[in-house]
Amino acid sequence: EKNCAKAKIDMNEFLMSCRKEGYFDVSRIHTAIFEPNGMISIFPKTENGDEIPSVAVLDGKIMENNVINAGFSREYVEKTLDERGCLLPDVFFASLRSDGTLEIFTRSKVFPKDKLE
Repeated sequence: EKNCAKAKIDMNEFLMSCRKEGYFDVSRIHTAIFEPNGMISIFPKTENGDEIPSVAVLDGKIMENNVINAGFSREYVEKTLDERGCLLPDVFFASLRSDGTLEIFTRSKVFPKDKLE
């Protein structure tokens, strides 16, 4: 409810958007993201427990709120990038999973999904 108010959408509009996407039972929804263009992206719950990774880096900038909400720190991301030989300005996207796995995409290559031990 608080997130709907923050996105300036009431619950009826949210439920209508869910139904438009084929979700008549909101308990089947894992995550709903209010996109900047006003659309709602819906990610279903999966039987095998797949998670939706957090966006950790976008266009060379660490998305600090996302990283913290995932349970990690800016320093963790910086250390992981450094250990993989990546410079932050070269990273156009990196995703972070709850187990610490950071998948890094630069303009020239994809780095392995290893997590720090």
